[in-house]
Amino acid sequence: FGFEHLLWVYSGRRGVHCWVCDDRARKLTDSGRAAVVQYLSTYAGGEKAQKVRLLGSMHPSLRRALKITEEEFEDYVDDQGLLEEEGRWMKVLDMIPEPKIRQELHERWKSRHTDTPTKISHLKKEIRKDIS
Repeated sequence: FGFEHLLWVYSGRRGVHCWVCDDRARKLTDSGRAAVVQYLSTYAGGEKAQKVRLLGSMHPSLRRALKITEEEFEDYVDDQGLLEEEGRWMKVLDMIPEPKIRQELHERWKSRHTDTPTKISHLKKEIRKDIS
């Protein structure tokens, strides 16, 4: 939209918000503002939802964010030991909104000893199938 003066704010409870401070943005009508918000909306699931469903194909801004965060994901998961014990990896799986993916990964990880790098690979592969 060509806006230049942006302030990104993370609210732990309500996610990421962008405050647009351009004069042109502040003068938008309610319907104009709603059109911008609708274009940028990337999920369905309300404010109190713990699991959200991405709408349609992945939004370009989410693709960029995924590329950036994916680089850090493996180190974070490994450093925190999030996939080492069943109790911990079950919490990770519980955050996946698609039951089929949760079940597939649960069965695969439960049936045999799988190290963290392999679990990360499985997780990324299954999630990518769902968001492509």
